Amino acid sequence: MRNSVIIVVFLFLFTNCKNRIVEEYIYNECKTLLNNKDTVGIIDLSSIKQFSWDTLYYFSIGSSYDEILSTLPSREPPYIEFDLKLYFYNKQNLVYYEFWPVFTKRKIKIGIVLDSTQFTTDRANAKFKVSIINNNTFFLYPLLNPVMLQK
Repeated sequence: MRNSVIIVVFLFLFTNCKNRIVEEYIYNECKTLLNNKDTVGIIDLSSIKQFSWDTLYYFSIGSSYDEILSTLPSREPPYIEFDLKLYFYNKQNLVYYEFWPVFTKRKIKIGIVLDSTQFTTDRANAKFKVSIINNNTFFLYPLLNPVMLQK
């Protein structure tokens, strides 16, 4: 019995220890801006090279699983309620995703400011203006008009 509990705890920790490539990229770009005494700058997600992608989908905490399922090209995308969700696709195949918890204490706080709860953009247009609120809080604003997805 004890061994099975240890295995379950290990699996839980292992499956929930996911790299945060996008979050770390944004954080590092913002730290560079801060080091230069800037509080506003441009973040270009097309510079992320750890995985190949052509389309980004973003969903806020207000997006239901059914809305996401009807929008994304993949059949059953991963989903966590009450998180900001970023899904990266390459040729209609999910290649990477990140969830950013909203209601938990975190080292880094990133918000994407939109007039909609959902949007998509291609790699060439994944550019954001960033406003640095403090050392760990950043707001991103799409620079090039993303496609707002209808509910």
